[in-house]
Amino acid sequence: MPLKSLPRLPIGEASFENLRIRRCLYCDKTALIYQLTLDHPYCLLTRPRRFGKSLLLSTLYSLFKSGVTYFSDLYIEKVWDEPLYKVLNLDFSRLDTQSTERLDQSLSGLIRESAMENALDISNWPIASAKQALIEFKIRCGKQRMVILIDEYDAPILANQNHPQLQRQITERLADFFNSLKGAAKGSRFVMLCGVTRNTLSNEYSSMNFLTDISLESEYAALTGFTEKELTKTFEPYLTAACSYLKLSMSALLAEIRTHYDGYAFDPLCSVKVYNNWSILNFLNDKFFRFSNYWYETGKISSHVKQYLIEQSQTSEGTYFSVLMEKLAQGHYISITSLRSAPDFKRACPLISLFYTGYLTVQGTDNVHSPAQLCLGIPNLEIASALAVSILRLS
Repeated sequence: MPLKSLPRLPIGEASFENLRIRRCLYCDKTALIYQLTLDHPYCLLTRPRRFGKSLLLSTLYSLFKSGVTYFSDLYIEKVWDEPLYKVLNLDFSRLDTQSTERLDQSLSGLIRESAMENALDISNWPIASAKQALIEFKIRCGKQRMVILIDEYDAPILANQNHPQLQRQITERLADFFNSLKGAAKGSRFVMLCGVTRNTLSNEYSSMNFLTDISLESEYAALTGFTEKELTKTFEPYLTAACSYLKLSMSALLAEIRTHYDGYAFDPLCSVKVYNNWSILNFLNDKFFRFSNYWYETGKISSHVKQYLIEQSQTSEGTYFSVLMEKLAQGHYISITSLRSAPDFKRACPLISLFYTGYLTVQGTDNVHSPAQLCLGIPNLEIASALAVSILRLS
């Protein structure tokens, strides 16, 4: 069957409502989303890039702002009975990080833009700082409860890793904003922050300690990414087409896909493994069903990780990527505490950097009953190949 005759894949689609309007295939995560809204109304989720964080927040945005309008035939349609809310929806990757002044102005602009999306009366909206704009948004919501969603909350800081002085200034400015956010969040129905790292919620961001970090919670390990069960159920037409084209049985095809793209685990017990969204969708969208390094090819390794790769690949005989690959393949243990309270990204253990950015994942624990140490290792062949290529380029 030609790929063009199959249901649309949500390639690069981070808008839940657009995805549903276009009738794209959607992996139904709404049972987990429903449970999350009940159990953790103030939460933080960290995941590597292109793991579905933005789509998750967009799904929550639609649910709280428009109810089940776009959720027909999904789990949550039958159980959701809440009123509509005003949703402060911010994407920090859109902020201008060239200076603290421009950061504050662009953040204030995003808040005003969100007010307009919520049909709030913005007449006489003052030219205000981000903190004042936040207060203004809440005032104009009146007695109606708010929902606060922030995507890429750590983007402004990560964008300035090579400019330590500016990074410090931006960190302090955002910490001040988040202190005000904590006050605005009081009485809110739901608050969620998503990003790549957790480091910016320590020390300077201690005012955000009212958030529950669900990043390493077993019950939400599959909140983003695809489990194999979800893969075979949601994308069955494409898997069948791939079997036909590659002349493989379904079991053989899944074994190949598993080797290349599976293996990510985000809970201490490694009880749930998921595939990277971007890699799976692009593999299925390729008319030749090629096993390429889709995820790696759309990003770049940070300078901090690059330096680690250079240092760790040095041996008495020279620079050999095979030495490092063998070290990483064996797995490294690191304390859970260090992952939950990582310091400044520049000073963080390089293994933590590799974990947050998706090059390492949880592969086991020291104690299944009371885990204190996690074993980190390379998740799959795509990442092993990506690291090998990176090290060769750096050699």
